Amino acid sequence: MRLLALLIIFMGLTNFLKAQEEFKEIALSKAKTIIEAYNSKDHVKYVDLLTPEQYPIEAKTKFYDAFKRVMENDARNISNLKIKRFGIYDSTQQAYFTMKFGNNNSSFFGISSNNGENWYFTQFIGTFNFEHIKKMMIRQLDPSFADLDPSYGKRISYKMGEQVSPFAYEDINGNLLKSESLIGKVIVLNFWSTSCAPCIKEMPQLNKLVEKMKNKDIVFIGLASNTNKQKLQDSFLHKHKFLYQIVTINGNDYSINALPTHIIIDREQKVIGEYLGASDENLMKIESLLNDL
Repeated sequence: MRLLALLIIFMGLTNFLKAQEEFKEIALSKAKTIIEAYNSKDHVKYVDLLTPEQYPIEAKTKFYDAFKRVMENDARNISNLKIKRFGIYDSTQQAYFTMKFGNNNSSFFGISSNNGENWYFTQFIGTFNFEHIKKMMIRQLDPSFADLDPSYGKRISYKMGEQVSPFAYEDINGNLLKSESLIGKVIVLNFWSTSCAPCIKEMPQLNKLVEKMKNKDIVFIGLASNTNKQKLQDSFLHKHKFLYQIVTINGNDYSINALPTHIIIDREQKVIGEYLGASDENLMKIESLLNDL
């Protein structure tokens, strides 16, 4: 009886592993479709295969033109597609793929909610940030994938009502900005990058905000994510005036899920405001909050 039970368990495990391999092959074949769409500049097919968290299915047509422009101007070819991890989690099949994007290594995730029949994928990932992927790309992302992110749980985060972590920045003009010396002042942080079009578009409005608040004890700091300091000084700022004190950072050191992101810190260095994205509504809320401080 014991041998029979062991045999049944062995056969069950064998069938499970065989099914896993078959599911992995299907996942890889589905992933090839989004790679082929990008390489052939089929922007419609590419957008249609992106996860609903990134672009809701009913609204994807709004993004066709934007991706068409991006893909037409991108001469890189995607190759060497591999499936690095596959698993079943919360009634979904999920897979992590690696590839060569031009000369650089890149990756992306895929998910199926109907036993592998249909798959949706994240955009291509340059820097692995588990929290960002889960929040913005696949909300059902298997927690076990967090071990692929070497910075998981270590990033600086900003949570409403909580004290900020101590910091010491040197801005691009050599001025030192230390949290301990800014106690008693209101701090406004703007996370942005030179490749973020909405960030650049809102700069004139942010400059007006700085001018409006010049009689208040407020420090405006612009944290430029993954931006070369020299290029920033030599070219970008000559075209785009920005009145914030600008600091360059490694964006992967922060738990920031969208650019731009605005963080408001009170005089006791607690977070009292968080605003994601560029919008007139957010700017009005920021100005109103600063006026009340």
